[in-house]
Amino acid sequence: MIEAKATIEEMLDENFKAPQAVLDDYKRFEFILNFDKKKQIKALLGDYDNKATVEELREHIKKFDDAYYEILNLTSDTVDFPIFRLLAANAKEYLSHQAEKIRNALLDAVYLYCQKSVEKINESVKDMQKRIQMDVKDEMELVDTRTFIKNSPNLERKHMENLDEVDRHYELLGEFSYIYDAIDTQKYWIQKKWPSEI
Repeated sequence: MIEAKATIEEMLDENFKAPQAVLDDYKRFEFILNFDKKKQIKALLGDYDNKATVEELREHIKKFDDAYYEILNLTSDTVDFPIFRLLAANAKEYLSHQAEKIRNALLDAVYLYCQKSVEKINESVKDMQKRIQMDVKDEMELVDTRTFIKNSPNLERKHMENLDEVDRHYELLGEFSYIYDAIDTQKYWIQKKWPSEI
């Protein structure tokens, strides 16, 4: 009787190990549940002048992109063991959906950065054009215009640097097959040709 009890307990212990190992595999993805999207997006892209690098953004997005596919391939929806049946479909679906939502939120934030940056550059270029086309009425305006013309190459260089940064962010979006509006690409390329028109 004691031997039978010991054998049954040993068998139960053995049968708990495999399902527990599967659950431990899912626990690796707890970071998804603890991720605060708004806080992290604000930390990464909240301040456009002091934002994360493209490499840092890529690393964060890739982390959730990889997690999404790993979760989908972790187990089948139902895992059968000699004594237990583990129904993993709900956990798998929920975790993968959360990883996908976070990845998409990060990509949306990068896209918004691109849109706002191009718009900011566009507004600055329009202001430059107005200043260049402005009729000078007095000596003070003439001095201002000359100073502006003197400083305009620096401003133009800064615009091109900002556009290059936007370009790197658009490339990042392309790496993750992010679909964005064609009008935004058009706005970006219009900014590339402004220097020749000014």
